[in-house]
Amino acid sequence: CALPISIQVLPTEAQFQYKVISFNSHEELSFESTFHVNLKDENEFDTWLTEFHKKSRVQFNIRNSQKCSGKKLLLNRTMHCIHNVRNGKLGVRRHTGCNTSLRVKIRPPQKRPRTIVYDSQYPCEITLLWAHNHPLFAADVLRHQRVLLEVDSKLESLFHDGHSPSTALEYIKMEIEDNLADEDQLEVKLADRSICPDYRHCHYVFTKLFKKEYGEHGNND
Repeated sequence: CALPISIQVLPTEAQFQYKVISFNSHEELSFESTFHVNLKDENEFDTWLTEFHKKSRVQFNIRNSQKCSGKKLLLNRTMHCIHNVRNGKLGVRRHTGCNTSLRVKIRPPQKRPRTIVYDSQYPCEITLLWAHNHPLFAADVLRHQRVLLEVDSKLESLFHDGHSPSTALEYIKMEIEDNLADEDQLEVKLADRSICPDYRHCHYVFTKLFKKEYGEHGNND
């Protein structure tokens, strides 16, 4: 399905197929859209969400997740932009009171809702409110991102190869610089904590791995 230009922030890899149910454009670059996706379970949604972040640089915190029996729903979750912190104070750390949100429901194949058009090939319904009140690609915003799981896995692999937290971080920075595309800015890439963690996080992963494998602390840089 061809996507409205404003929701081309969504991942468009071949495995993701969309059916747009509604689209309402608001002022400037904000919009709200409901669309169905061919995601059958929570694992497939998590994969989609990871790809969504890679393309849009937007991450979410779970605000509400209802327990699902699997009879009517397999997943029912409401998420808010990470720059909307529950009980946060404006201007403190990453909290800007951003209204961007994502609601997701995944239905079992046999369930047919009465109030919407339903296609069993698209069992996942997502409603995305895109209303950011902060830049998406600025260095001071990207440094608040959560580190990706694949980066943590890379850190663990480097530690197994004998790296310390500091040398592992330098390796990741060099890798980012070596793979830099012409249109990318190095300082922005290095500020993006999701792909370039800070030393504190590297040390945390190192200590966690060491405890898991040896059960006690050693010299860890």
